[in-house]
Amino acid sequence: MISDRTLNRRRLIMGGVSASLTTGLFSGLASPAISGTASVASQGARRVVLGDGHILMALALILDDPVSHLVGWQGDVVLRSASLFEAWVAQAPDLAQVPVLGQASADSFSTEATVGTAPDLVILGGGYGPGRNAGTLIDRVTDFGAEVLFVDFYEDPLTNTAPSLRALGRAFGGVAQERAEAFATFYETRVATIQSTLAQDTQARPTVLLEAHAGMRGWPCCWIPGGSGLGAFIAAAGGQHAGESMAPGRSWVQLQLEAALTQTPDIYITTGGPYLSGASGLAIGPGISADEARTSLAKAVLESDLRIGETLPPENIHGLWHLFHATPLNILALESLAGWIRPDLFDPAASVQLQQQINQDHLALPLEGTLAI
Repeated sequence: MISDRTLNRRRLIMGGVSASLTTGLFSGLASPAISGTASVASQGARRVVLGDGHILMALALILDDPVSHLVGWQGDVVLRSASLFEAWVAQAPDLAQVPVLGQASADSFSTEATVGTAPDLVILGGGYGPGRNAGTLIDRVTDFGAEVLFVDFYEDPLTNTAPSLRALGRAFGGVAQERAEAFATFYETRVATIQSTLAQDTQARPTVLLEAHAGMRGWPCCWIPGGSGLGAFIAAAGGQHAGESMAPGRSWVQLQLEAALTQTPDIYITTGGPYLSGASGLAIGPGISADEARTSLAKAVLESDLRIGETLPPENIHGLWHLFHATPLNILALESLAGWIRPDLFDPAASVQLQQQINQDHLALPLEGTLAI
């Protein structure tokens, strides 16, 4: 007979994912007990491990001092988002001392090191770290006595961001739960406003060509969104793009240059990141000024194999932080896209104003820098 103690040690928290993500999520796991509420919520999670470092952004939405709860985290922010890491350390110096448990991939995340931190809650979200198929890690962590919470800011973020935040709020309890509910409601209201406005409009959807990392040396042409990921954001913002029908179930698909050159979009967008500062491609994101982002966007477009600057006016050419949509602040990416795709219906500057509002009203670790240009 399985004891109550064994069941408690195998509790997995599922509040942060929609029904569409639960299918197959626990396949291959040993007798998981699935619960919508966690025992840690009775006293609040105290010792937390993040399976993806960018989840810290979600904790900063609901906790005054999110770093004080961390006993370990994945190394993706340290390795791949140096400017973001530096900004966070400047605001919370103790973050520099939090043990790094992996590199920037799921298979590099150390199960032994995770157990060694003696966590009471391990938060997994896929992305740069382990997610739905991390059976060995989940077994070891739950056998140790910790709980596992799955959140989703990557696979279907438009659907799962608000539920994921609410699940995090329940795990920490108290004021954190109130703050999570406040931001989740704010998020859902903004999305609903965009959707209701578009639903009343009968105009044909403008065509959008989004190219990842235009002008970046060594990056192959031409990666465009499929129907999920950024593609879902384009559709939700009122645009249409080739990847919707070409690869409806994928985040990215590579379009051959010859085929890409036949595209005649109304709107062109490229992505980049702080890692391209001083290099080729679009420098944009945390720590990047608007002037640097705008200058690098012009250069990236000129160096792109698609030569889009020859066919579109500058006001129809835009840049987006590549990781933007895959963070809890992805509502700002949606707002940016809506303003660019349908400036007759939405304010193209709304995302900048909202970023300031979120920094002031919600984020314990404000996110500074140019995220869209």
